[in-house]
Amino acid sequence: MDLLSDPHKAYVSCKEINPQWKRDWEHRRYSPRRIRTFSMSDLLGRKRVSAGRICVFCGSSVGARPKYLAEAKSLGQQMAGGGWGLVYGGTSVGLMGATADAALSRGAEVIGVLPHALQNREIAHQGLTKLHLVGSMHERKALMASLSDAFFALPGGYGTLDEFFEVMTWAQLNIHSKPCVLINTDGYYDCLLRFLDHAVREEFVKPANLRLVQVAKDSAEALQWIEQWGDKFFLKKNTNVFGSEISGCCANG
Repeated sequence: MDLLSDPHKAYVSCKEINPQWKRDWEHRRYSPRRIRTFSMSDLLGRKRVSAGRICVFCGSSVGARPKYLAEAKSLGQQMAGGGWGLVYGGTSVGLMGATADAALSRGAEVIGVLPHALQNREIAHQGLTKLHLVGSMHERKALMASLSDAFFALPGGYGTLDEFFEVMTWAQLNIHSKPCVLINTDGYYDCLLRFLDHAVREEFVKPANLRLVQVAKDSAEALQWIEQWGDKFFLKKNTNVFGSEISGCCANG
């Protein structure tokens, strides 16, 4: 399968995964809840933390091309317009801050998750609906995943790729069934998509697992796909993968 030449081949509808998933997304806003201490079993299946939210991974810089910043702002605005909440890395800089600011400006719920050690280095956003401060990068990714119903990746560097491919790996292992979408702004991910095709040809990635990567040319297409899929996706309980317990502190809300 050639994701680059025909990204629509990567699309897998909910009906193909499970014919019972037919309920439409409800466009509604949820009141933020305070979370002090939580177990991974709660996060990953026994207790639902949140709904109607998309986790966005992206760069802490704005990149070299104006289109990257423009797309980040557009995504935040469109998410708010569609009734979606945003979950992201909690900073006020780069594409991360731009996406959050755009969503906030249109009244969306925006939740940030940031390790204590990066609070000053990455400049924590002070205007969020809620900011969770956690103890490590591992806790950051696990909490972001638990709060979200889908995952988008805008352009970014090592951190963005690490976050996106970790949730992709969880999907491959059937830990969750949430859609994972690369937003290929101005062809930013073209080389990555060619590499993934190469990994399939070399038999390190199965074709079926390649289809877990959804590819959108822009934010509008990504959001359209999510709404077409129709139902909410849940992480499966799997405390053996993530550990038994982590603690978080809510700085706002």
